[in-house]
Amino acid sequence: GNRRWARSHLLAPHAGHPRGSDKLVDALHWSLDAGVRAVTVYAFSLENFKRPREEVDAIFALAERRIAAMIEDPGVVHER
Repeated sequence: GNRRWARSHLLAPHAGHPRGSDKLVDALHWSLDAGVRAVTVYAFSLENFKRPREEVDAIFALAERRIAAMIEDPGVVHER
């Protein structure tokens, strides 16, 4: 969906991935505000490994940065 979103906004396909990760953080905040205690995220399918290596590497690098930032954000991840 991130690449389709980028194309529909006349952006390079890879430009959708950071936007998608921003929306994930928004959704986690909304979930916490609604009292949801656990969320499962499916962010990368086996089909995605068929993409060019550079794209796969960029997606994983983005995921690593975003997950590290989310761990530090008490509005997203909190201890029980």
